[in-house]
Amino acid sequence: MDAKDLVKQVKEDGVKFISLQFTDVTGTVKSVDMPVSGLDGALEDGVWFDGSSVEGFARIQESDMHLRLDPDTYAVLPWSSVERRRARIFCDIFMPDGQPFEGDPRGVEIVTREHFHCFDRCQQLNCVHFGGDIGNPPDVDAIIVFTK
Repeated sequence: MDAKDLVKQVKEDGVKFISLQFTDVTGTVKSVDMPVSGLDGALEDGVWFDGSSVEGFARIQESDMHLRLDPDTYAVLPWSSVERRRARIFCDIFMPDGQPFEGDPRGVEIVTREHFHCFDRCQQLNCVHFGGDIGNPPDVDAIIVFTK
């Protein structure tokens, strides 16, 4: 879905608020909420936020982070009331210089899929970490499994 289609769908769904969602380094969902009137600007320019307010993201001196919306992840939140209809869009996190944030789990998955050329062939990415004793590390540190 492109930005134009998303804006049209949001209007058809009667959405009043958008939750821009992302996960922190531990996988906990975080969100920046905004009225739907800001959607066009957010789709075009992204949304800046203070990364130092999210545990594990950034120190106060390097706190500016940028959310870029992924229109394909749009979904109306069914538990929201009609008068205050809310939807969510997942976002990718970038640093001020435009580089992907290395602590963004979505970004890590994308880089891993690109590395293993697994976009069209694999639906799910699983990573299993095998820890070892301090004096006896395992031969294999991690196994990445792609499933169809």
